[in-house]
Amino acid sequence: MHEFGYAQEQSNVLNGHRVLRVTGKGVIETDPDVAQVTLTVVTRDESLSISQSTNAETMDQVIGALLELGLSTEQIKTVSYTIYPQYQYVDGEQQFIGYEVRNSIQVTIYDIGVVGEVVDVGVRSGVNEVSGLSFSIKDPQAVYRSALQEALEDAVLKAMSLTSAMQVTLDPTPIEINEQGAFSDPITPYTLTLEQSPTLTPIEPGMIEVEANLIAKFHYYS
Repeated sequence: MHEFGYAQEQSNVLNGHRVLRVTGKGVIETDPDVAQVTLTVVTRDESLSISQSTNAETMDQVIGALLELGLSTEQIKTVSYTIYPQYQYVDGEQQFIGYEVRNSIQVTIYDIGVVGEVVDVGVRSGVNEVSGLSFSIKDPQAVYRSALQEALEDAVLKAMSLTSAMQVTLDPTPIEINEQGAFSDPITPYTLTLEQSPTLTPIEPGMIEVEANLIAKFHYYS
C-alpha cells in the first residue's frame, strides 16, 4: 500500500516560462523478508580454560542445531568474543571470583516464519542471551524505486490540481526533479521477550515503511 503526503508548493518565472514547484511523497509498506538476531553463550568459572572450553562446547551445540534446522554456515557469523575477570566485594575488599566468557553469533534468516524456531532451538542448545533482533528487506532499493514513482505521481497530481484551480494549462512532464534526503536501508528493531513454554517464541515483525520525497518543477501556461 502507499500514501501521499502534502507539502509546500510555489510558482515563479524561469527563462520567460511560468514554473510551478511542488513536492511529492510516496510511502510503500511491505513485509520484511530478512531477519537478524544475535545469540550469545555466557559461561563463568574460576578457571579461564574451563570457562572457555565450556563456552566452545556449548556454542558448537548451538551452531550444530541451527545447521540441522536448515541454516547454512554463511548465515551464521561470530560478532563478538570477550573475556571478563569477575570480582565481588566482601567486607569492602575486592575479591577475584573467576572469569566470564561471552561468545555471540549473528544469525541471518531468510524465512521470517522460522525466526521463533531459530530462537527456541538456540536457547534449548545453550544460548542464554538473545538480542539485536531486527527485520529488513532483501532488496530495499527496489522498494524505494517504487516509492519514488509514487512520489512523482503525487507531485504530478498536485501540479494538475493547482493549475486547474489557477485555470492555466500544465505541461505534465517535469522540467526538473530533485530527490530529497539520502536513502537508508529500512530496518525495524524488535524487542524480544522469551517465554518459557513448549511452544515457539511468538514473533510478529509487522510491516516496514519505505519513504521517498522529491521536488519537481513544471512549466505552465496561461
